[in-house]
Amino acid sequence: MLDLFFFRLVALVSWVAMGAGLGICFERRIGPGDSIAEVLAEPGLQKLELAPGDYFLAGEIELGPRHEGLEIVSEEGGAVLSGGVPLAGWQRVEGEKDLWSVENPVADVIVRQLFHREDGRMQRSRIPNEGWLRGDALSTVDFDVNREGTRDLVGDWRVNHPRIFAGLRHREEDDLGALKGREEGVMVQTLGAWEAAWQPLQSINLETRDLYFYTPARYPLAHWSYGVNEGGGTPFAIENSRVGLDLEGEWYFNQTTNRIVLMNGGKPGDGEFIVPRMETVLRIEGADRVTLRGLTFAHTTYRMGDYHLHENWAAMIKKAEPDFPESFPAGSSLPQSAPGVGAAVEIEKARHCQIERCIFRDTGGYGLHLGRGASKNRVTFSTFTRLGGGGVDIDPLTRRIKKDEYPMGNVIADCHITQGGEAHPAAVGIRIAEGKFNVIEHNEVAYFGYSGIHVGWNWNPLPNNSGGNIVRGNEVRHVMNVLCDGGGIYTLGPVEKMLIEKNYVHHVARAESSVASGSSGIFFDQYSSGTLTRKNVLREIHTWKSGSAREPHPIKHNKNDASQHRFEDNDVDAGDKQIRLRDVVENCGPRT
Repeated sequence: MLDLFFFRLVALVSWVAMGAGLGICFERRIGPGDSIAEVLAEPGLQKLELAPGDYFLAGEIELGPRHEGLEIVSEEGGAVLSGGVPLAGWQRVEGEKDLWSVENPVADVIVRQLFHREDGRMQRSRIPNEGWLRGDALSTVDFDVNREGTRDLVGDWRVNHPRIFAGLRHREEDDLGALKGREEGVMVQTLGAWEAAWQPLQSINLETRDLYFYTPARYPLAHWSYGVNEGGGTPFAIENSRVGLDLEGEWYFNQTTNRIVLMNGGKPGDGEFIVPRMETVLRIEGADRVTLRGLTFAHTTYRMGDYHLHENWAAMIKKAEPDFPESFPAGSSLPQSAPGVGAAVEIEKARHCQIERCIFRDTGGYGLHLGRGASKNRVTFSTFTRLGGGGVDIDPLTRRIKKDEYPMGNVIADCHITQGGEAHPAAVGIRIAEGKFNVIEHNEVAYFGYSGIHVGWNWNPLPNNSGGNIVRGNEVRHVMNVLCDGGGIYTLGPVEKMLIEKNYVHHVARAESSVASGSSGIFFDQYSSGTLTRKNVLREIHTWKSGSAREPHPIKHNKNDASQHRFEDNDVDAGDKQIRLRDVVENCGPRT
């Protein structure tokens, strides 16, 4: 009580002093029952200390120019800034021993994720429980959509045959009749080569086995059914179906009743599970020198409704199918690395900010996004885990800006970035789209569905704003676990004066769900040029499935070659040959 009285007294004195023009600053310490927004609205706040506990926020924390120099701190990981709502009032589903339901407390929000307070993401009901089904072209498609020989036709198909992007034919051995074709809220995740899509189920034709979706994938489904796709067809899984609810811990959201149904051996405790309701927990815009230390950011949603390469999807499908409904559920189809899925923390037009010893977990999208005008910020000794998207995304998300507005000079160092892509398999550990002189060093990046570290965002050889970046001393492992045509370290387009140095890249997978080109340790994709690659160690690079006669490529070039880069003293082997550069292995990863 004395502490609380002291802080309120200091706040009152400071408020009066500010009103008198004296400019006195003050510090505050608050607990989970207090309003962060109200304290941030007080003039003169210099430091805000958050006591350990869960802070279930009513809205985004917004820091603007008036918060320049502000520190928000807590004991390491102690204060959890949650974008979710704890669930209470579970009831047993009538006639069901192990099913429990609770009303969705968030108005106008479709529940797509459910988090356990301690264990993180709960698996939404899924068919199959593990792995993927395979689908072929719709029975109504009377032309070849195989990528071999047809890639130049895709642009025409987007206009004249949009349905091939929003439908597939399941295989006869996979009996999906129990779905009955029109169960509301069913989502289908489909995989391409380097991207994935969420496509809401529109209907099923049980006679032809055709599945129709409301929204498109980026490429025609079954487009990747050629030689290197050993399983053939499009990998897909069905989620949020009542008939798929068959394992302990699975759940689904009944949109008709607005209730969450969970399979659980006993009655769930009040507050044991959390449903997210906001995409971003904290946003910094126009506030320099902000410090965030010891905070946890958790329980965020992800963005839906973006259809890359089909931005006018509603008009496109209506032209081909005049009876297509005027309104329909949102899906998502984004390119590789899944940019634009949202982030728990957003930083724009801010410089010299520090994020130290923070935790980003249980997110729908990325943990952190450094956007337009975010420069010279430092992210150190932080943990990113159980991510729906990726870890850190450095991307202005537009090119209609001045050169000095591209993210520059940011440092991501000594962080553990693991277990990502849980909702968006194409997301990566760390991504620099367009930005210069950023440094990615001594991080651990592991367990992602696609690439580990991605630099560059251009499909042509023209000059751009992706030069001078440094990727040094990182350990990148166990990536490429779902998709293909990527690598432990991946570049796209000219990345002049980029340094790739002393990284240890190992156990890069060739996933069972891969449908196209092989995986690489370092992949210089289209028109990449200008790198200095030295003293890197590459091991256990599984370009193809075990037993394949194809040659592995631990380092790969596409539309560029080795003469456009400099290579010095790298230790490269696709297998497990004894490592020569032991010092690189011993000194890579976080320095803690």
